[in-house]
Amino acid sequence: MHRRISRGLAAVIVIATASGFAACTVDTDADGEREAQGLMFGGDKDVRHGRDVWFKNTYGGGWFLTTFLSTYAPEGKRLKLGFDVMMNTKRSERFAKFGAINDPDCRAPKPGEATDPMHPNDVCPDPEASGVLGIRIEHDYNLATGKKDSALPRQFAVTCAGCHAGFNPVNPPKDPSEPRWVNIHPTIGNLRFKFGAVFGANLSPTNPAEAPKKALFDSWNPGTVDTTTLFDDGYNNPGVVTAFFDVPHRPYFTNTEGTFHRGGQGGEDDVGGQTAGARVYSNIGMCYRECSLPAIMSNSPIDVAACKKKCAMWPPDDDLNDMVKFLETVKAPNNPLAKCDDDPLVEEGRAVFNTTCASCHSGKVGSNDKVLPLSTTAGAAGIETSTNEIAANNCRALTTNWDTGKIWAQFGSTELKSRGFKGYRVMPLNGMWATAPYLHHNGIGSITLGAVNVAQENADFEASAWQLLTPPPYRAGQRAKMTTLMTPTGPVAYPINWLPSLSGGNKCDVDELRGHAWGTSLPDSKKKALIEYLRTL
Repeated sequence: MHRRISRGLAAVIVIATASGFAACTVDTDADGEREAQGLMFGGDKDVRHGRDVWFKNTYGGGWFLTTFLSTYAPEGKRLKLGFDVMMNTKRSERFAKFGAINDPDCRAPKPGEATDPMHPNDVCPDPEASGVLGIRIEHDYNLATGKKDSALPRQFAVTCAGCHAGFNPVNPPKDPSEPRWVNIHPTIGNLRFKFGAVFGANLSPTNPAEAPKKALFDSWNPGTVDTTTLFDDGYNNPGVVTAFFDVPHRPYFTNTEGTFHRGGQGGEDDVGGQTAGARVYSNIGMCYRECSLPAIMSNSPIDVAACKKKCAMWPPDDDLNDMVKFLETVKAPNNPLAKCDDDPLVEEGRAVFNTTCASCHSGKVGSNDKVLPLSTTAGAAGIETSTNEIAANNCRALTTNWDTGKIWAQFGSTELKSRGFKGYRVMPLNGMWATAPYLHHNGIGSITLGAVNVAQENADFEASAWQLLTPPPYRAGQRAKMTTLMTPTGPVAYPINWLPSLSGGNKCDVDELRGHAWGTSLPDSKKKALIEYLRTL
């Protein structure tokens, strides 16, 4: 069932299983290359297998993503995802158009060279590769045997790395369209990927039935995706693709299900990495015919125990366990441009951090992992006026799919369902220099989409950190995302985050720049020092 990754893919561990680059040293591409070669076969057998799972396994999710959504879903929810548009985009133009990372093992075809009609702009040695990292082309599987069947149609499917792998911030590619494996970081998240452009690629802005949905997808910030769109809970919930760093150092906590590291932006996945992984695969189509669709039809949660028995494609325990072992090897990237730890400005910033931020952002990863309740100062439609509010725009946190009786209820912790409030987790700060912009929706700050280099990552970090430390009412950026609706009396401006309510869904915050006002009252000299300290994390 599993094939080993290529030697080139093994080089992805350049900063995943070692600290990589120490602060205060001058590092070069050659240094990164040497480290990649030294770690070419890094990790024991379980870790290598977990890496294979992360980059290549889809567990038959293609039928849902490719066939059901476009053909069999109820007409109002039918959606042809833009895999075809992305694959028909030239390899040299794909990153600029979609932010997609081209598979380093593939190449552009030579003139007149035969290609696969499902990905005509890429030639790949792996018959299931598509030319885009994390997007796979697989035959559908036989429901009785759980095995791929060459007599059945081929379909696009997605792996974990399809969202969570991004460019190596310490050793980015010279040409973003032609990365090598040493230019890939497995878990930083592709913050330049325009998920909304893929979701809305086949929707028409002039078709009244499709225009609101396309406007919603177009509003998603790069690097964010609404994981509940395909299992609609009636909210516009785009959230940042989570980065995974230093997992073993995250605080443990115990709930009814056991003792785990906390996970999920709002605590959704506080049931351990194995169960969280199975839920993610379920979200991208795994066992849809056997498990998800019957649950939706009966308006009841997926029965995880029963699903394991009746779906032959459910991931084996060894796959999920080894994937978690692999994730536990990933460390936050060290910033080559950070000042030394004993630099006076860094020392001043550390002192500011300890008095201003450490009550929440404590420990080795910079988070106490608590979930904080949502704001009450501005209301669902209000524009933020408070200068000391903590909680951010509420859209992502209002997700309901893990709640009691909902489709993913058995994937969510008892603590989440009994907490009594919606909210966001205090997210880790380690590696934040490489993960701008900020908050759950990548809404505070900015990212330079076309430039990928260490200096630009640092510039984006600094600009975004300054915005995060600016009082919410005065932050720069697009405060309310709007679209135009045609009504009997003419065009009307309408908030994007209210669009789901037009089809029976719910409204959520329109203010994209609100929340997390902690530290915004510091004088600029203290903010500057704090930013230099955060650059070292």
